[in-house]
Amino acid sequence: MATALNIAQILLAIALIAIILLQAGSSQLGGVFGLGDVGVPRKRRGLERTVFNLTIFLAVLFLVLAVVNVIVTGTPTG
Repeated sequence: MATALNIAQILLAIALIAIILLQAGSSQLGGVFGLGDVGVPRKRRGLERTVFNLTIFLAVLFLVLAVVNVIVTGTPTG
């Protein structure tokens, strides 16, 4: 069970990294470093909104899976 949880968490981490890079790739290069459209609010539409929502879903799923992994395998001692 612990091995399956570890593999699932690794795959989820890879998917989360890929979706974050995809989200950053859709904006300007300056946005990656914190520059760019500063102070210009705009709505996300279409694919950008889907990618944004998928990023949130994957992050929450990763957090839940990490907590379940700690509960199932037990806290490491020292």
